[in-house]
Amino acid sequence: MAPVPLMIFWEGYVPPAISTAHVLLVTYLTFVVSRGLYRSYLELPPSQATRSRKSRRRQLVPIFAALALVSLAHAVYIGFDYALLSYKVWAARKDIALPIKYAPDIQNSASLRFEYDFNEKLKPILQRLWGHGGIFSIRDSQILAHASRWLAETPIYADAFEIVTEKARRHWWGQQLDLAMLSWTLLLSIEGRRRNIPFTWAYLGLAHLVGLSFAQNLFHVALLLTPAPVPSTPSDGLPGSWYIRTRDSIVPPKPLNWCPHPLLYLFCYALNGGAIFLAPALAGTASSVRLLAATRALTFLPLLLPYLVPESWGTVHPHPHRAYSSFSALFRLLSGVSLALHARATLAALARAAYDDHRHRHSALMHIDAEKLAAWERTTYGLGRILGARFHHPSSTAPPGMSSSRPPASACGLRHSLTRHYRREEILARTGITTASRSATPSPEPARLRSRQAKFLARQPSTSDDEEDQGGRRGRLRPDTP
Repeated sequence: MAPVPLMIFWEGYVPPAISTAHVLLVTYLTFVVSRGLYRSYLELPPSQATRSRKSRRRQLVPIFAALALVSLAHAVYIGFDYALLSYKVWAARKDIALPIKYAPDIQNSASLRFEYDFNEKLKPILQRLWGHGGIFSIRDSQILAHASRWLAETPIYADAFEIVTEKARRHWWGQQLDLAMLSWTLLLSIEGRRRNIPFTWAYLGLAHLVGLSFAQNLFHVALLLTPAPVPSTPSDGLPGSWYIRTRDSIVPPKPLNWCPHPLLYLFCYALNGGAIFLAPALAGTASSVRLLAATRALTFLPLLLPYLVPESWGTVHPHPHRAYSSFSALFRLLSGVSLALHARATLAALARAAYDDHRHRHSALMHIDAEKLAAWERTTYGLGRILGARFHHPSSTAPPGMSSSRPPASACGLRHSLTRHYRREEILARTGITTASRSATPSPEPARLRSRQAKFLARQPSTSDDEEDQGGRRGRLRPDTP
């Protein structure tokens, strides 16, 4: 058997493996966090067994746990919606039929109403999909092959990042999430070390892979279950795991109540803030994927600071509360910087709200009411358009340059690929235009539809047989003049 070239192996197998690893890693990190919460609950000191503290934990822990489940369900729904939309766009470009339940909303979408024939086209498609031997049949299914091709040919993570950052209004929503992630990462690093919360890196991983709200609610449960620092020595506290033993053997642990200098956290925030600031300028370029990886990797830097920097770069406080003043000043400064970045994004979105196009590479197959969205774009301005950008794409609910008034090239190519299967006669017949043969009898004038697409299609033929017939009849009735 001939060896498989490395590039073909990378493009064909690595992207599906990354998506599969995403799901498996979320499952593993959730298990790690749940195990750490259970161990913290078992190791609660006797001072936390008072009636008031027990009552507070009984009230708040179920609330935050329920909010975490709701956040997880919402993240799964948004992720499935985005993946399905990306698959539909890819399948339409590759001429792969879609099931009726996942097909575009043809009758309610004004932009696709003239491109589909619901009764004539989708019924045979439905039979090919769900019948015996269809691509979605359980016994003889090619869905895994199609999904593997879709993942190999579509950069789903880069697409979501670019769709959010390429327009100022959608970037306004994405930047809020990124800035909240930075501030929460610093809190996770500081409080996680002070309270000795295990597996803080797993919380940050879940924030990236699932959602910030899911990780935040789990961390709030951890704060309730570890109100006081847990003893860090294995003899009188929790038994050290293999991860802790390996970490301590590589990097010697710092003294108790040792905290890095606040300027180190400020440096980490500056690196992440600079990456967020450059995101709109690099959207759609070859550097966007590297910027996406850099913004995600730099958020782990505050968690690694206590293990990377030498002991001389920090301070050993006689009491943990002595570090509160410096960290409070740090968070006040970061709040001002975040406010400045948010104000800059708001001004940029307001400046581009008049001509910033809401369409993107997935617009042609989104289940949105195009007429209602167009009416909203015409009747509102400024902040209303910025708030409406949340519904442009599923990625806007989770992240400049002057935009063009024409749709993106990818959207135009998709539309042509969708309409190339339909003959000109079918489109004209659906709009009421008949292509009758030449005859002496006058042909009735075609009736015009009220929709804009019908008018557009009625004006598509530059010449018609009816005009030539009428010109010929006028020539026969009018006497010839020299």
